[in-house]
Amino acid sequence: MNAIKHMKTAITIILLLVFACAAKTAAAQKWVKINKTAYSIKAPMDWTIDSSKQMGTDLVLFSMFENGMDKFRENVNVLIQHTEGMNMTLEKYTAISTGQIKTMATDSKIEESKTLKSGNTAFQKIIYSATQAGMKLKFEQYYFITGKFAYVITLTTEIGKFEVFRPVGEEILNSFVLK
Repeated sequence: MNAIKHMKTAITIILLLVFACAAKTAAAQKWVKINKTAYSIKAPMDWTIDSSKQMGTDLVLFSMFENGMDKFRENVNVLIQHTEGMNMTLEKYTAISTGQIKTMATDSKIEESKTLKSGNTAFQKIIYSATQAGMKLKFEQYYFITGKFAYVITLTTEIGKFEVFRPVGEEILNSFVLK
């Protein structure tokens, strides 16, 4: 019984150290500001910036592979959808998006959905998990709505690495500014 208690304590300490190191790493990194026509966003200098617009994204920021066994590069992407003439509100966009997550994403589970503010701009924050291409992933999305466009900024991680990448991912997400 004592051995189990010590093992749990050791595991807790190890996890706290991993999370503390990840948070410290995010704060200590050098950042680059990416200026686009409609928005700006910051990224760690050691992340790859892809503006090729593949898969409908306006921008994708890729983390480095952690080692030779790593199969997935955690990333943040920016998707812009044209919504002019649709009378799109943040509430309506959120309802449509969460409906699509529930019906289209395998094994999806929405863990959090709340409206926040960045300055005077309201946005929606969604955290959910799902399976894609056989991988269990976790997502954190921010939805911004303007008169003509919806902006979706998404952090995507392997489900078990979400808390490790969350500090740097949220720093990227929170750096998003509409012009």
